[in-house]
Amino acid sequence: LVTRMSEGTRLRQVAFLALGAAGVAGILLPSRRQLRIDLLLSYPLVLLVSWCFLSILWSHAPALTAKRFIVLLAMIAAVVALVRRHTLVILPTIGLAYGATCLIVGVVAEAVFGGSPMQAGYRFAGTMHPNHTGICMVLLVLGALALADWRTPSRRWFFALATAGGIGLLMTQSRTALFAGVFGALVMTIVRWPLRRLILVGLPVLWSAAVLGTLYTLDLVPPIWQKALLARQDSDVTTLTGRTDIWRFALRHLTRDEARLMIGFGFDSFWTPEMARDVSRFVQFKISEGHSAYIDTTLELGLIGAALYSFCLLTAFGRWCWYARRTRAATAAFAAGLTGFAIIHGLTESATVDAHLWTLLLWSAMAFAALARPRVEGGIVK
Repeated sequence: LVTRMSEGTRLRQVAFLALGAAGVAGILLPSRRQLRIDLLLSYPLVLLVSWCFLSILWSHAPALTAKRFIVLLAMIAAVVALVRRHTLVILPTIGLAYGATCLIVGVVAEAVFGGSPMQAGYRFAGTMHPNHTGICMVLLVLGALALADWRTPSRRWFFALATAGGIGLLMTQSRTALFAGVFGALVMTIVRWPLRRLILVGLPVLWSAAVLGTLYTLDLVPPIWQKALLARQDSDVTTLTGRTDIWRFALRHLTRDEARLMIGFGFDSFWTPEMARDVSRFVQFKISEGHSAYIDTTLELGLIGAALYSFCLLTAFGRWCWYARRTRAATAAFAAGLTGFAIIHGLTESATVDAHLWTLLLWSAMAFAALARPRVEGGIVK
């Protein structure tokens, strides 16, 4: 773990260099679309990237921060190339292709290496951690639901893929991915409903939730949390599977210095090998992340950077909800669902601010909202 944190892996280095090169090529080629600058979102995004770069000056590990910023630049180049060269439909397409690939490779890996759903404590993982595999399954579900809206003869196959992704998500037993994925799917559905349907469906749901909540507080219904939390035996709900201890450790370091609280320890470099050793001793298991996108962002960029990131994420979510409601376009609904997923997922996981493909999709969703002028053709925002 420590070696991977300090040196990285050669495969990831090659992959990000290739991603950056492809992004630069896409930027140099002629643009295929008219760009529109939305200052409410594009300006904070520029400030956020600039703040990440400036954090090299005060980072407690400048070399590591500079290395991680190069990775961020490669992702930004790819994001800008996607916006200039493709329509919004590229996002659910990538999400579906990546999720389906992870599902197929994961099933093969589990079969080869002996993973069995009949084993006690089994969690579908494939080649990644189950929590990361859960994110891939969410991308598969959301991408398939968005592409199914084309009403083509193959629509049923998209629904079949969404069902397979849902089963895979349940088998990962990743609670954060499940709850955030359900929220994202609900957002995709609700933002395209007419107001009358929202009222007819929403009011009974709210009333039922209020009644069940009241009955539960009066001990008139049996506990349902064990099933709702996937009946996992390897976790403690009271500490969010040890997350509260990690947050206590991280925030203790922040509050020692008021300046660090405002500016952070450097972009993507709080969790140095030394910090990983310290927190692992503190919580008594191996860990190298804060298990919260917002806490990790605060650790790395301070309250200033965390505020910029949260503003960009929430603004993009609001923009795409508005676009989807106005146009009823499935691709706009996917972007709304993706950003909504990231908002909820970031509460107890850090994956959406790490360097992964789903992070590339999230930044692309924000960039499309900030730079691309949406137009509707055939029910798709382009």
